[in-house]
Amino acid sequence: MLPPNWRVYDDMEFLAEHFGFLPVHVSDAIYDACNAVVYLAIEGLEQYLVSINGMNPKQLHDELGNFEQKLESVMDSSFNIFEQYLFDNVLKLPKDIDITLDHHKDLKFDYTAEDEALLDLELEKARRAVMAQEALQYNLEVEIDRLDKQIQTVDEYKNSLAFLTKIAREQKVFPTKDTMQLVAEQLLRLQELITENVQIAKSDRTWKNLQRADDRMAYLQRAVQKQLDTLRQVSPSH
Repeated sequence: MLPPNWRVYDDMEFLAEHFGFLPVHVSDAIYDACNAVVYLAIEGLEQYLVSINGMNPKQLHDELGNFEQKLESVMDSSFNIFEQYLFDNVLKLPKDIDITLDHHKDLKFDYTAEDEALLDLELEKARRAVMAQEALQYNLEVEIDRLDKQIQTVDEYKNSLAFLTKIAREQKVFPTKDTMQLVAEQLLRLQELITENVQIAKSDRTWKNLQRADDRMAYLQRAVQKQLDTLRQVSPSH
């Protein structure tokens, strides 16, 4: 069990989350403000000294430049001491103080090994789900690319065969689809008529007469063939 005042990050991170900005930005802002004040003071001093009679402006500018460099060195050294004091004392949080940010209330930070194992399991499930979605997205992109190529091929064939439709329209030829459908309908109708006539003939004496005529014709063919065979047998060549 972790102590109640335990924090998951150091003081600077904790203060940055509390303030909404890094603590170092405080010291940077103070340093920039000090520099601005010093530069304005030197600029005002230069303007005042130039207004005094008998001062050489170029020599004055050079001397003030040297003074400014020495002042910057002294200011930087002094500010380093101030910044160290700021971080070590003003922005330093005691180890035994219990501070809870508003957005950390009701959050659980005392994780156990079981909690970590459960979290790892959930992360693994989420990772696999993401991988499955990525695989599905890849397959869909491949399929879309394949279909786009097929559509392009069909469009090319369509453009290549467009002249057939144009010629048929110019020659006032019925569309092939409509013509084939008409022929199919007529063939079906003809088949129906033949079937009807056959049924009628079977139910009529004509069909029986046709059958009898066929039987009589077969009998006559057999008789003629028999006489021919007999003539061959009694031929003088024998």
